[in-house]
Amino acid sequence: MKMFNGYNYFGNDFSKAGLENKKYNQGDVIITNTDSAYALGAPWKDIQPNEALKTGYEVFAGNELPYMNLQLNPKIFNVYRDREGSFDVNYSLSRIPTKDATGKIYAVYPNGEEGSFPFVGDDEKTAAGKLTIPRNVLPNEMNGELGSVKTYATNLVAVHENPKSSMDGLPSQDQAVVINVYNLGGKPIGQVVKKGSTWNKTAESLIKDPVVLPGHKAKFEYEDSKNPVDTSKAGLQLIKVRMTDQNEPTQTVVMEVPVLVTEETPPTTGLVLEANDFSLSKTEVAGLDKQKLDAFILKKSNSVTWDIATGLNDGIELSVRETTLTNNPDPLKSYTATLQAKKGSVVKTKKIQIYLSAKLTVEFVDEKGTSLETAYTDVREIGTSVDVSQISGVATILKKLKDNNYDLAQNPENETITIAVGENKVMYQFNGTLKLLSAPTVLDFEMKQATINAVRYKAPKIIGKSLVVSDTRAEKVKWNLKAKVNQPLTSLEDKQVKMPEAIKYQYQEEVLTLTDEIPLSSVI
Repeated sequence: MKMFNGYNYFGNDFSKAGLENKKYNQGDVIITNTDSAYALGAPWKDIQPNEALKTGYEVFAGNELPYMNLQLNPKIFNVYRDREGSFDVNYSLSRIPTKDATGKIYAVYPNGEEGSFPFVGDDEKTAAGKLTIPRNVLPNEMNGELGSVKTYATNLVAVHENPKSSMDGLPSQDQAVVINVYNLGGKPIGQVVKKGSTWNKTAESLIKDPVVLPGHKAKFEYEDSKNPVDTSKAGLQLIKVRMTDQNEPTQTVVMEVPVLVTEETPPTTGLVLEANDFSLSKTEVAGLDKQKLDAFILKKSNSVTWDIATGLNDGIELSVRETTLTNNPDPLKSYTATLQAKKGSVVKTKKIQIYLSAKLTVEFVDEKGTSLETAYTDVREIGTSVDVSQISGVATILKKLKDNNYDLAQNPENETITIAVGENKVMYQFNGTLKLLSAPTVLDFEMKQATINAVRYKAPKIIGKSLVVSDTRAEKVKWNLKAKVNQPLTSLEDKQVKMPEAIKYQYQEEVLTLTDEIPLSSVI
């Protein structure tokens, strides 16, 4: 192109695709009375979005240099993002200036590092060999964007190196080995359907512009093949579509396609914007600037938007319109955020709630899982660690249950718990017991004068505690109370006079005789 003072005489309009040129006949004067130079063009090269073409220019007079001819095989690698190992390339070099000439093939790798490979020419003024592009000159994650292709180029040039030769420093034409890294996937096509309608779309129809290795074929299927979409419930659903490279079945990915089930007749134009309320810990947003805080909100809320007409989010600007959340929030407060989707003059907004605390529930159950006390509940900051046993309200309930003759059978594994998003549950499990809590030390019938007639003396004076039996077991099975007479009723006047069956125990309608031989049982 002809350049002077920064002006391109062939035009400066780069807004359209294609080549800019202007034909001049041999001998035509382009410009006079100015200093000028001719800049040689660069070979065609694909430029990735947000990247620039980096090239150099040569200016020379006289005959064109007899460049060496460098050929590469393969020049293009098409691989998936999990490709391991180096990339081997065969090269052939011709038009070397002299026999047995030496030199190097210089490489500039994608990460900017440089390398070289020596060559020696043969009698035919050619050379051949193999060069290697190491894996470590590429990023660890070669392509993290679903359904995309990322390109890495290694630029190569061969240079003849012989200080005694007039062709010392003669290069070849620039060449490049291109590595196209594929991330299997595509663009989910959002759907809006009416509640109660029949779902009959194929999995393949929900993915636009699927990316798969050249020459390979992709297969699409629902993860839930029987009921991919539940149209009986209104609201947003994310249905899972699996895409698999049929030529390399190990290459598979699951994509989520948003489906909005609506009570009304689905619109045909406009935008859809859906997002969820969410919880977070204070540390997650500490120190974030506004840009990072907004990005955090969009991600954490699982926000999703699409153009109803196309089902795609192309050209939609999704942002946080306003929020009360700061990078130093109060854990005891709740916050809001208003999200906005904008495409041209069409705007859609949605307000969501943001929480920094979560519910803590402590339950107390018996061996059957039945609740023994009303559960203790509280609200705690997400991300904090809590020893539940040290909470006064919990400690009070634990003591009460022990006092009521329950034995703590199992402490919760998460007795010290880190509060997480959602509900946090802790459970103490008790076993009920069967215990003889107390019994009288003396049953005092007082001194009685025996007569010839049988007399029953009841309601003795109880000295000591009452007879108390506690049964807190969940399974109420029968139990036995046993007692025996250590010494039968004996006359104070004549120790030989005894009444072995004088002591009776009555339970309901049953009267049992206590003896000093065989203990009798009362079944309760």
